[in-house]
Amino acid sequence: MLPESGRLHHLQGRMEAGAGALESATRAFSLAVELAPGLIEARADLARVLLMQGRVEEAIPHLESAARDAPDDAAVLVDLALVREHLGERERALGLFRRALELDPASTPARDGARRLAASVR
Repeated sequence: MLPESGRLHHLQGRMEAGAGALESATRAFSLAVELAPGLIEARADLARVLLMQGRVEEAIPHLESAARDAPDDAAVLVDLALVREHLGERERALGLFRRALELDPASTPARDGARRLAASVR
């Protein structure tokens, strides 16, 4: 199939997620990633819907892959930092929050996360 098919499935996933149909969104994002592995937004969105379903362990590889391929995407770094914090990896999470803030100083989630963890990671 053509990479455009991956983009179409990605758009379908966004519509499904917006409608609250998380399982359908997961299927659409998974297919988008399969058809267009270079579509970083699809990997990040797949991770987000997995997280919304409490499927943290399944989301991690997608977030790590997206962060590796788009190291300057502050939103992806914040999502990965939140997962790392949830898993108790506070120092690692703090580093990700700080990097996200360097990239996007206006990021409220990055700023809040960095403040929350800065006092406890010393």
